[in-house]
Amino acid sequence: MISKKRNLLYLALLVSFFLVGCAVKSEFPKPSQKNQTILIIPVKYLNMSSIQETNKITFEIKSTSGVKTRISMNPSGNYFVIKGLPTGSFQMNGYYSEHTRKVSYECRMKTAVYYKIKLNFTLKKNHVTVLNKKLSYTQTGLHSFYYCPKTDMVDTSESDKEGIINSLKEKPNFSLWSIYAPCTTEKWTKARKADTESALSKFKHECSDADNPYHQQALTRLKEIYCSKKQW
Repeated sequence: MISKKRNLLYLALLVSFFLVGCAVKSEFPKPSQKNQTILIIPVKYLNMSSIQETNKITFEIKSTSGVKTRISMNPSGNYFVIKGLPTGSFQMNGYYSEHTRKVSYECRMKTAVYYKIKLNFTLKKNHVTVLNKKLSYTQTGLHSFYYCPKTDMVDTSESDKEGIINSLKEKPNFSLWSIYAPCTTEKWTKARKADTESALSKFKHECSDADNPYHQQALTRLKEIYCSKKQW
């Protein structure tokens, strides 16, 4: 009887330890020297196959100082959180899509395929940055042995970003972080309403992503202002 109670106690302690461990692991990290920044890669995930296993995606990231980093993920859910990167400006040059089991013949896919992209982003201390591009991953399969993956990087809409941020608000410690969003509609509207060279230049400097439509509109308007001054 004592032995049975002891075993039940050990089991309860083990379950408690497991649950506490899971809770700690799932928490959003607090800003610290180790975790100064948070980078979020939005994901559009669709698995229409009977195979839960997905491709391994590895992103190549390079800082302005020349330091290269590789970050791997398995697509699932709506986003992927990357912790521990230093502050500064970065460029994503490409990514590998690697399958860990046989793909269907129709895919004609090598074990690992490299996709070139050019995406700039900035990480600020104690800030969360949501990438302006999201990983689109679709997986199909004809039977239970083979699958066919398809990956692409597409634009992240403002509604996508808002949806991710709203879902993260429920995470512990998330309120301790600020959101780095230099290219919002609100900021662009304010700069466009002022319609001065200084206001537009400040916005273009903060919204440094050359692919962002607001950045392009600011650049176009600055050129118009410059041309009108030159005519006088």
